[in-house]
Amino acid sequence: MNWYNILEKVAECQGYKFEERPFQKKMINELQKRFEESRDLSVPVLIRLPCGYGKTQIGESPFLGEIFTGEWFTRGMIYVLPTRSLTVQQTKRIKKDVECLCQLKSCPALSVSDFHGESGTYYFYADAIISTFDTFVYAYARKSRTGHHLEFPAGSISTSYIIFDEAHMIQDDYLYSHAVMNRVLRVLSRSGVPTIIMTATMPKPIKRVIFDGIDYEEYPKSEDIESKNLPSLGTYRGEVKEVKVHEEDMIDYIRKSFSYEMVKGKRILVVCNTVRKAQDAYWEIIKKVSTDRNLDGIVILLHSRYIKRDRERRSNIAIKLMKKPECESCKKPIKEFPIYMTKDQSKIYCSDCASSEMRRLDFVIVVATQVVEAGLDISADWLLTDIAPLDALVQRSGRCSRFTYEKNGRIDLFYYDGVHLPYQKDLVKRAYEILSDGDDEHRVRSLTDFVYSIRVIDEDYEVFRQEISEEDFQRSLRLYLSYLEGSGFSTFSIDWQLLRRISARPNAFITLIAFPKDEKIPIYELEEDEADLHIQGKYRSHHPIKQRLVDYQEMLSLIGTKNIGIKEDFIHAHSFTLSYPYALRNRQPKSFLRHRINKEHFMVELRPIIVDAYPKRECCYLVEKTSLCRPEESNYLVNPEFYDEVGGLKVE
Repeated sequence: MNWYNILEKVAECQGYKFEERPFQKKMINELQKRFEESRDLSVPVLIRLPCGYGKTQIGESPFLGEIFTGEWFTRGMIYVLPTRSLTVQQTKRIKKDVECLCQLKSCPALSVSDFHGESGTYYFYADAIISTFDTFVYAYARKSRTGHHLEFPAGSISTSYIIFDEAHMIQDDYLYSHAVMNRVLRVLSRSGVPTIIMTATMPKPIKRVIFDGIDYEEYPKSEDIESKNLPSLGTYRGEVKEVKVHEEDMIDYIRKSFSYEMVKGKRILVVCNTVRKAQDAYWEIIKKVSTDRNLDGIVILLHSRYIKRDRERRSNIAIKLMKKPECESCKKPIKEFPIYMTKDQSKIYCSDCASSEMRRLDFVIVVATQVVEAGLDISADWLLTDIAPLDALVQRSGRCSRFTYEKNGRIDLFYYDGVHLPYQKDLVKRAYEILSDGDDEHRVRSLTDFVYSIRVIDEDYEVFRQEISEEDFQRSLRLYLSYLEGSGFSTFSIDWQLLRRISARPNAFITLIAFPKDEKIPIYELEEDEADLHIQGKYRSHHPIKQRLVDYQEMLSLIGTKNIGIKEDFIHAHSFTLSYPYALRNRQPKSFLRHRINKEHFMVELRPIIVDAYPKRECCYLVEKTSLCRPEESNYLVNPEFYDEVGGLKVE
């Protein structure tokens, strides 16, 4: 059966019509031919299609085809994404599709699991794996493994087909991550592992590094894009009517220009280049809209420095509200404001079905960072954004008038001193010059016309410069790349010392655990025993003596006097990751990592251990004091004075 028709069946099962898009259908048919004829499976395929065109369905089509026909060309699918938030969203989406298809075929349920820094497992195995780029690289390199089962993760990779989606978002000024991806792609190609790379906005310098020394096929062809011979992609998004460029700080604009008439009846997305800027913009908007008692709405802040529990709750509300929702009662789409929301923010109702105790919403505003650039299925009537490199701006613009029924999108761009951080200054300045030098049609096409945007992105990246790193860093990178390509899927050349230092990105991440001030923490008091050497090797194991609830200060007072452990699930619900440099000031840990009892100052590290909690063993985290030195790539407790559920981690 045609794989495209299978996707139509899945859509029908979920109660929506699968919109036909010409090039999407062409690519799904092309992939089906390749798999069924076992043709060119070792040749990576690069697919470049616009934001919102349906690349996810292209990527998952071989897996859904295998489920429906029962003919398995591979063990399963590994879907690799650049960020943790994207893996969570795509896992939900793909799991829904797989469950629906399994019901249609009356076949056993298949496993769909996400793997990332917070997922708490080293078993890199499921029928469909959705993984961050970092976790995938560590699994490939055998840095993450299941106990002594060295080849478990690598075996999953070598027998699956691999998708690298949103590959353009794996960015750094050294092109370090792209060089790592290149070496992995070389091995996958040599080993005959089917690989698909999907992107909307990959600039030429990044493309050159990723595909250096690799024969690959590209759809659509670069020459067709450059010669404007690309066949029509069909209608895939709504219309943006105007794009304005402002030479002023976004917060100044919000302070003096935001009015109730401007926000009423709108879904508004505000995107800032840094977390600090997003937090400042959020509080300015709250101050601005809270003064009118006749106008009620919701303002949601989204960034990467929330604990998992808070981040998922905020993302779910934003996704639910930032598109035309369906009324929980009458099941009709709610096309206009006001809309009504239950107190727990879980359900949405139209005016006809709402009750008096529900909250009325006259507008929705989401303030966010780059976390919304891809993967979040949301759409705004009005987008306000800091100017960024053009590939990032095209991604952000893909969240404005995303759906075909939307016809009046508006985008406002802001250029001011310091706006470029964390990007290269020349890249952002050049993007500003390109967008300023032209009329409104030029600006609209630069951000929304696929072929036109590819040309202006490449023009922007003519000023991109690859940062030259320190000599020690370059030497280490050469060793890493040599190991990644030289070892491949062989087990006979493992360099354990080098393996411990391998990183998928130039800056390591540390995991932070934050407990809100008033929250009680469930702890184990542990007793340490010599472990069974046959099972645990040289490690020591623990068993629980007592379990109780404590607050932050009581837990600190117990550290050092007793062995304290916290269950793995509780830790993961309260964790998030942070790039290593953001944790330091003058090579010392920042204030949010510092804790104090009496006159003693220290950091708190959480180390995973095995606890013999009868009748089974559990993973817990041992809570230990550590000196105020430079933190390692580990897990650290945040001082609760620097975290709250509304703003997340307070940036210093």
